[in-house]
Order: sequence, then structure tokens, then C-alpha cells
Amino acid sequence: MKESEIILKTILEVNNINKKVGKKSLLSNISFSINSSDIVGLIGPNGAGKTTIMKSILSLLKIDSGEISINGQNINYTSHHGLHEIGALIENPSLYPYLTGMDHVRMYTHKRKNVSKETMHIINELNMGKFINLKVKKYSLGMKQKMGILIALLNNPKLVILDEPMNGLDPKSNVELRNLILSLSKKGVSFLISSHILSELEIIVNRVVIINHGKIINKSYVNDLLSIGNTYLNLKTSNNSKSILLLNNKDFKTTTSEDGTFQIKLIDKHSIEQIFQLLYRNNIKIIDFYKSGSTLESSLLKAIYN
Repeated sequence: MKESEIILKTILEVNNINKKVGKKSLLSNISFSINSSDIVGLIGPNGAGKTTIMKSILSLLKIDSGEISINGQNINYTSHHGLHEIGALIENPSLYPYLTGMDHVRMYTHKRKNVSKETMHIINELNMGKFINLKVKKYSLGMKQKMGILIALLNNPKLVILDEPMNGLDPKSNVELRNLILSLSKKGVSFLISSHILSELEIIVNRVVIINHGKIINKSYVNDLLSIGNTYLNLKTSNNSKSILLLNNKDFKTTTSEDGTFQIKLIDKHSIEQIFQLLYRNNIKIIDFYKSGSTLESSLLKAIYN
């Protein structure tokens, strides 16, 4: 499906769900929705209720009240219609140590012989081809995590729920996962992702749901959340004066510093990529850079402690 052909519709609807254990409230009036192609970050401190929300959506936990629907079909602890359209990785992947990665693929896709081109594409995008035929007991932590992500993406899900998917992944694998999520989103697949690596989430999500003590304290588009405060990229290049001229011509606001760096006010979450591409095309080398001002992390802390 082409990106231009995607019709936006609500894939997940969570409406006023509540969950208690004894007198302790785990979730209180949780409501949010996810549309097709959305990449939504579910963020908050440890114990905030993120995994509880994800397990509730997957009917792994029984909620006390409220409604959850997938593509208009109600989901609850006893009625699982619609769950076949969800792929998920919750906490650590459950794998069989004496089966190979390909054995797991065949088991979850119910295909004993040939796997689909789509599945092979995901295997290659995650750079798993070299070890897909090895037994899982030989896998590293990162390889097991990739295997769990692969299983979540099998069978063409419309919604993928990932709980801490970057755990155990090296920087290269993080980039591979990021690119895969973005490419699937362009094809209409929706994502709900929980992660403590907020710098990675900031790059891929378009919306965030911030939760603390089992309550939603903020629901925002990422650009709106980051625009509450100014965000800057501080750069030192092989030719600062030429860099500043090029960036000013592209309507970026820059200021110079006495330490040999200059500062660029970022417009949106795509600004950094645009800046780097512009400098690269003009044969300007980046010597040093760092980000300052509003980030997803600082916005989260502000939301929680306010």
C-alpha cells in the first residue's frame, strides 16, 4: 500500500479503563486512541502503569471497568476478537532455546515450508539473516530481543505493541529498528511503544501519552510538546561561516558563540536530519554537536513534577 493511499482511521480506542489490586489503584480513567500510521510513545517513570496498560489492551489483565476496542471490535478478558490484528512484545521475549529462529517464524506464521517475502524482508531489515537458522540458546541478549520484535511483526499486524523494544540492542540495531518502524508506519501500520530511551522515541513517535501513578497527565503531539520550550542544536563544523550562511538561507535561526560553536534553533523533530543533509551536500564536516533546550526527556520531567 502506498503512503498516499492510506485512509486514516481509529485502530485502537481505550476508553476510561480502571484497574485496582486490593485498595491500590493501578490505572485510573485511562483514555486514548491510536489511528492508522500513528507511532505513539507511552512514557512515564518506573511503576507508572505503562506495562499494565499494554497487558490490558492484550487481555492479559482483566480491567475493572472501561472499554477497549480494536478496529471497532470490543476486547475484554473473555472476548478476544480483534487481537489477531495485533503484534506484541511485552517485557522479555518468550523463546524456545532448542528451536532455531526460523523454527519460531514457521511456528508463529503456521507455515512449515516457505516463508513469505514480507517476512524475509523484516528478517533482512533487522539484520538477522546470519543467525536466523541458529538455535536460540546461542543467541545474545540483543539477538533474542530482535527475535521477539520479529515475532511481533509477523502476520501483517495493523497495530504493534512494543514494551522496551530497545533493551539489549546496540546502536546499529537501534537504527535498524527505527528505520523499520518508520517504513511500516508509512504503509499504515500503527505502533504503541514504551521505552526509557527517550532520545530514540523522540525521533520516531508523532504523539506521546505521559502517565504517572496510573493516570494520564499529558497527551500531546511531539512537536507541540517540544515547542513548549525552545530546542537548539549546537554545532562546530569545518567551516562555521559557510554553514551559518547556508542555514540562514534555509530560514534557520543561528547565533554564534565565543567557543567556536554556533547554535541553531530547531523548527521540528526533522530539523536535525535536514541540517546534517544540507551540510553533507556542501562538503562541510561536522566536528562536534550536542542538543540543548527542550527534549522529550525534559518535557516528561516537567509534566511529572509540575
